[in-house]
Amino acid sequence: MTTVLICDDRRSVREGLTRVMSAVPGVSRIDCVAHGDELLARFARQAVDVVLVGTQRAVPNGVEATRRLVSAHPQANVIVFGAPDDAGSIAAAIAAILTLLGMLLPNRAVAAVLAILLVLGLLLLGSVLYNALWEPEYLTGMVMTANGIEMGEAQPNPNYISGALRTVFQFLVDTLPAGQSILLANQELGRPGLSLAASGAIVLLCSGCGVATFRRKDLK
Repeated sequence: MTTVLICDDRRSVREGLTRVMSAVPGVSRIDCVAHGDELLARFARQAVDVVLVGTQRAVPNGVEATRRLVSAHPQANVIVFGAPDDAGSIAAAIAAILTLLGMLLPNRAVAAVLAILLVLGLLLLGSVLYNALWEPEYLTGMVMTANGIEMGEAQPNPNYISGALRTVFQFLVDTLPAGQSILLANQELGRPGLSLAASGAIVLLCSGCGVATFRRKDLK
């Protein structure tokens, strides 16, 4: 069985990841700490199979805490992440995906590690899509003139997403569990009906696939 230690200074993130990780097949114990110093002390007392370290603002930060942990314990399996808050329907959708993954993979240890990486991958994808949508259409800056420092002329932002691609990005943010998490955390959930329907569809799809897989298994 796999043991997990979560380190993040945000209580909502710790609680959200704990709920999600609880649904991962093969995970037997999940512990949480708030700061890097607690992480180092906790791991020194009792090692775990996987450590999830958030890039929190506390001192030492996530990257520094990871460096110190790996330096002191080279055998530690550490994953550094940046995660938003979570909610019930989003957690249910993620749990359904992870449960299906556990049913498809007979090796519980492999399933647990892949499930953790999948969750972090979804969070990273949601963050990339969300940040792309927040790029301004025009960029302005300060310039030095004979009259002193003044606002420069607005220039088109080459990273601005427009047209059909922007529509696709917005749809993915509204429907993917990770994108919904970011919108909820920032109180920007503009299409709650679509997001709820998407979460429900994910749960039903994964549950249906899980039932079909289970029926094909040789229980003998």
